[in-house]
Amino acid sequence: MTDGRQEDGIETDPELRRREVADFRTTGAVDLVERVMKALADEDWRVRKEASQVASQLAPNTELLVALVDTLVSGSNVGLRNAAVESLGSYGIDAVKAIDKVRDQLDSDGRKLAAEALARTGERAAVRILGDMAQDDDQNVVAAALESLSTVGVVSTGEAASILVKALGNEDAFLRLVTLNSINLLGLRIPWDSRLESFLSDPMLDTAAMVAAARGGDLAVGKHLAHAVEFWHRSKRASALSALGDYLAVGEQCADSAKAAFVSVAEECRELLRGLSQDSDAPLEERRAALRALGVLGGGEDAKVAVEALGSVELAEDAEAALHQIGAMAVGTLVANAREGGVEIRSACVRLLGAIADDSNRAEALIAINEAIADREPGMARSWLAAVALVGDEESLEQSVPWLRGDVAAQVRHSAEVAVSACATRYPVAARKMANQASCDGPDAAFAAVVIAALTVSGHGVAPRDVEFLTATVSNERTHCRRAALKALRTMPGAAATRAVAFALTDEAREVQLAAIRTLGQMKGAGGESLGLEYLFDLVSSGTDEALVTSAIHALGTVKALRARELLEGLAREARPARAVAAVEAMALDGKLAGVIIGLSHQEPEVVKATLQVLVAYEDPRVPTHLGACLDHAAWDVRRLAADLLARHGGDDAKRLLRGHLSTEKEALVREALSSALAEIEGRNHPSMPPSNPGEGS
Repeated sequence: MTDGRQEDGIETDPELRRREVADFRTTGAVDLVERVMKALADEDWRVRKEASQVASQLAPNTELLVALVDTLVSGSNVGLRNAAVESLGSYGIDAVKAIDKVRDQLDSDGRKLAAEALARTGERAAVRILGDMAQDDDQNVVAAALESLSTVGVVSTGEAASILVKALGNEDAFLRLVTLNSINLLGLRIPWDSRLESFLSDPMLDTAAMVAAARGGDLAVGKHLAHAVEFWHRSKRASALSALGDYLAVGEQCADSAKAAFVSVAEECRELLRGLSQDSDAPLEERRAALRALGVLGGGEDAKVAVEALGSVELAEDAEAALHQIGAMAVGTLVANAREGGVEIRSACVRLLGAIADDSNRAEALIAINEAIADREPGMARSWLAAVALVGDEESLEQSVPWLRGDVAAQVRHSAEVAVSACATRYPVAARKMANQASCDGPDAAFAAVVIAALTVSGHGVAPRDVEFLTATVSNERTHCRRAALKALRTMPGAAATRAVAFALTDEAREVQLAAIRTLGQMKGAGGESLGLEYLFDLVSSGTDEALVTSAIHALGTVKALRARELLEGLAREARPARAVAAVEAMALDGKLAGVIIGLSHQEPEVVKATLQVLVAYEDPRVPTHLGACLDHAAWDVRRLAADLLARHGGDDAKRLLRGHLSTEKEALVREALSSALAEIEGRNHPSMPPSNPGEGS
């Protein structure tokens, strides 16, 4: 022993041993495999855990893979075998093939561990082998195979579903339960039949079977859900309520089936559900599920309970869903609560009135909605405007005018634009009359501009004075009016409208200038040609204000013209960094990869990093290759970002690229990013498999 820390050359402190193992990642020792396997068999779980991570990151080391698989064949050390299983998942298809070769040599414990290791690989080939193992003579092996399918089955759901549905025929109730749980974890929809129906009367299987049956969405399941909610013991009722939520999510036919079945539910059950949803001591998930059930029951008393729950942050979403289910029967309760109580509940009730009211009670709802405008609180105003957008009438349109003025918060003003546009489309004559009364230099010019745009887009035509009015409004002293005019001019045909927008490029307000640039990019002629292209070209080529130039570059991304594309490609290659980044982002708007990757060759690392951030959003099989190429970039921070983004992208290609660079990377921060990225991808591949229990074998 040396300094009380070594005995026979072996560290006695587990933490020191763990640190030694961590250094294996960069060692070139000839006996590396022997060292890793020895660490995997360590008596302390921390050392084994570190060794398992190292073994994973050394993949695809063939010699180490053989040693790991051999622990399944001849190992007797439980800690070693469990640690080896954790590592095998990182070897992907190679591990699947290696395990398949030795399956006949494994004892029952080895076969169970093999099933877990196969699940960790995330490979389609593993699903087929697990299907074979589901026919094993040992019940525990069968259970392990069926349970493992709940993890790896996501890569081949069709094949996994076929195996699991067949396994429901097992005579053993425990195996049926394992099978149902795997079906539910995978989110599979299996057919409703007499066998699944019979499971609902089995105390061991009923809850898992109900979840599976509900997700399947057969209309016959509604009555069974009603029975379960009414008669099952409270310990199981929560599962029935959760299954009901899944059933309702399938579609309207299932919702109708459930409503019909719940008609006969006793009042005692209804009271129980109301009480459960209001019980602050009950588990939150049970309260949420009870609220969803009340939506199916659909009575007036149920609506009162749901409205009360609108005041709870945790329950508000479920309460709204319940009120939508109750529908028109909830309008009376919503009207009453829209007029009294706390602002949160009044606001929610007003908004829901717009969404729920039908022809039979829309007039009653509108009275309450229009009364609510007297409340100037911003949250109430946005709810009122949301309701007006859905059901507002001519009176609502008139009351919306003040909410488009300059003293109103921007978010509320945006809601008002949506509401006015919707009402103008429904009542074009009244809207046009009101717009004609506005002055181009007055406070309500923004209202008129919104109406003009709405009527043009909805096909009600362009009045002779519209372009003239909007052109004059571009000079209105109020910033928001000028912006509204620019937005409306986007819908106007002709050169006069384009010139008016271009004039706003010299506006004193930056937000108006930027709005003008966006509008120029969006203006189209009768044949689809860009009307603002020349103005944008001129700004990019001769502009000195970088904020405006980069905005113009972004706007060119919305222009479908070859000249615009060629300019953007040139900017991405040669321009100063801010302009190059803007060009890359602009080219990303058309969804094509070819233009974006030009930014990867820019000499400035910041441009390359910005391009990588754009690139990773693409669903394209070529993305990992381009990300991987940046692992060789001269700038270390580019390499580190590429590693981080490969982790986000995931997949076998990403793992291969990360492993390939881990052994050659010299920069410590980049090595750390490579290791973290690999660990993140591996963890994502087998999230449901827990590590060995701390202390096991120690």
